[in-house]
Amino acid sequence: MEKAHKPGDWQVRITARRIREPFIIATIRSPFVDTTWQIDAVSATYGTLDVTNRIEQFLRKDYGILQAFVPNNAFFGGFDPIPNYVKAFILVCRITPPGVLGTGSERSGWFFQTRRFLEGQVIALTYDTTLPRFNPPAMSSQNILILDASYYTLDVTTIVARIAAAQREQPLLIRATNAQFGIDPAPLQAKQLSITYAYCSADGSFDYHVQVVREGGIIAIPLQPHTVEPMLTIHAAYWADLDVTQSLQSRVSHNQFLHIDTFAIHPFDPWYNVSKTLSIMYQYTGGPLQLVVCHDGSDMVLISPTDPPQKNFFNPAGRDKDKLNILAVIWGAMYGHLEPMDASQFLWITEKRRFPCTNEWFKFDGRPNWPKTCHVFYSAGSSK
Repeated sequence: MEKAHKPGDWQVRITARRIREPFIIATIRSPFVDTTWQIDAVSATYGTLDVTNRIEQFLRKDYGILQAFVPNNAFFGGFDPIPNYVKAFILVCRITPPGVLGTGSERSGWFFQTRRFLEGQVIALTYDTTLPRFNPPAMSSQNILILDASYYTLDVTTIVARIAAAQREQPLLIRATNAQFGIDPAPLQAKQLSITYAYCSADGSFDYHVQVVREGGIIAIPLQPHTVEPMLTIHAAYWADLDVTQSLQSRVSHNQFLHIDTFAIHPFDPWYNVSKTLSIMYQYTGGPLQLVVCHDGSDMVLISPTDPPQKNFFNPAGRDKDKLNILAVIWGAMYGHLEPMDASQFLWITEKRRFPCTNEWFKFDGRPNWPKTCHVFYSAGSSK
């Protein structure tokens, strides 16, 4: 029996047929006995994942004592962001000594530390009072502070800060390539670029952000922060016939970007050795519904609040609050068909609730020479 859905519920219907990890212990030691010391994870990335929240939770769990964790895929949610390659783990910490706790403007007493490790290395972080005060390499004319830039485990902070200081146009674009930094820090490895930055406000406080992309990708940093950070909601996401909604939602960074490596969408492959479609219906707070469609192995996909709206495949007909509303129908990866289905096809599905998933019915081949899925996105009633 089908579950009843409330008006506004987002659903997707699919019509289709068809690790071992090394146990590496990392230790974090804090010599501080005085509990007024404060240690914060400003940013943390593992491969192409933003894992800041996970590390911050870990630091808060047993603060001030010996801590250990397994710095591998299992520790970061069971997902391998770059399969078959050794990943870099980059951690930027802020340490505030006693008497300096307070607002972000009291930055003169802060200690900052960046540590770069490879997957499988034992991590030992020691925080002590001999650390130098933070001295940023450069501040851009738009008050963007580059705290750290790491290309794999190579420190490229000075290079990125120099680009930021000279930037005048929106946004700041940094390419994750060997040519950008003049060196290949790890030949034959799939590398990643992680940039931790902050906006400095008039009162001297910092607003921290981090972005990370795989080699070949581009990091786009807005020159001005958003006055209100829109929240990204993944309403429904399917890779072939596998529901990956929660998996993708968990990877949304704290600045509401979602980087998707289409070579590593999910640990489980629903159709082994077959190229599969990934369809993602999402929405930013106060914005329209959007839908991105691609196939696995098509490089990086970036969802950000500054992107042009992705609305190619939506049903142009209005929604009825008392009826089933077919929002979009995706056949294969929509090759050769960059517009919505015919109005007659939307009407057919709405009325009959049944249709043949064939090239003949759709009148095009959504992914030639490959098995295909059909993703039907619908809502039970109207929704804003």
